[in-house]
Amino acid sequence: MTKEEAQDLIAYTEWANNIVFDLAMTLDDEQANAESKGSFSSVRDTLAHMVGAELVWFKRWKNEAMGFPTWYEEASLAAIRVELLKLQQERREYFESLEDADMGTVVEYQNLRGDSFSNPLSELVVHVVNHSTFHRGQAINQIRAFGVKTAETDYIGFVRER
Repeated sequence: MTKEEAQDLIAYTEWANNIVFDLAMTLDDEQANAESKGSFSSVRDTLAHMVGAELVWFKRWKNEAMGFPTWYEEASLAAIRVELLKLQQERREYFESLEDADMGTVVEYQNLRGDSFSNPLSELVVHVVNHSTFHRGQAINQIRAFGVKTAETDYIGFVRER
């Protein structure tokens, strides 16, 4: 994977994340925090997990270990979106500093249970994009339950819109 390909995947994830947050922000606080079916109990919880995980992985890419963010449990959708926007800016700056060869750099890290792993940066980028795609799908289904008309977040939609 080249740096440009990684940047494209991250740009897709940012585009799709922003669409889902736009949809989620149409919910009132009661709806955003309402219990729903799925892996996480609410739209807020699903999006907090998604953004928190993206942040944890980004820190790993930079060899900065961290636990799951502390804002995860109580933050509002608006506060989670602020964290997402900060992450997006930092991630763009990070990729600008890379060369194609850096995509093959092996990142050594520990998961949240303390187990050690190592993978090339390119594989970790694909993982983050895939993980967020999964949780965006969950959030969209949760949002639809409130009668909100949702939007396309597929990669091909991103490509067509560019």
